[in-house]
Amino acid sequence: MPKEKIKENRIYVFIDAENTRNAAEDSGHEDLDYKKLLNWIHKKKIVKTYIYVGIEQGDSLKINKFNELAKTGYIVQQKSVMAYKQEPVLIPTTCPSCRNNFYRKYYIKDKKKANCDSELTLDAVKTGMENEYDEVMFFTGDGDFCSLMEYIATDLKKKVIVVSASGLRTSSKIKELASKGIVKFQNLEGLFEFYATPLPHVSRN
Repeated sequence: MPKEKIKENRIYVFIDAENTRNAAEDSGHEDLDYKKLLNWIHKKKIVKTYIYVGIEQGDSLKINKFNELAKTGYIVQQKSVMAYKQEPVLIPTTCPSCRNNFYRKYYIKDKKKANCDSELTLDAVKTGMENEYDEVMFFTGDGDFCSLMEYIATDLKKKVIVVSASGLRTSSKIKELASKGIVKFQNLEGLFEFYATPLPHVSRN
């Protein structure tokens, strides 16, 4: 009698590129080499991999980088970076020569933000509700996704794995979900060792 074929879990991956890049830099590495990471992804038999990134207008290097990733199999979700004008701050200052007091304008660098949270959330929920995956992996330590992770784990009954740095880049809320067994936590630093380049060491001499 032939053996019954064991069904393999269908795995989807959702990568928060900005959060992952910041985590890499905090641990002394450049951003993940996503082309090399495909080797790890293929071993996991992952069905689809989404990556979410904000790109400033005219940033041809970043545009080309993620266009190339799209050719390798990633589903790249790009969003324009929005710049928010910051008002100058008046700082009390004393002239070193005449000792007169005056206010100097200090110009704060414009705040730039490309929030891809809604796109990631929509894709994860939609594909989960349509039963496209059995297991989902989130590359992010952003606590804003906790409700999403908990919903997928408890309501959609899918296995949720969070791949993130163990340090400050991972929200305490995510760590709490992991401690309760709602999600499984996987340390991102282990992947940096194989799929990221260490940042140049700066001598302090």
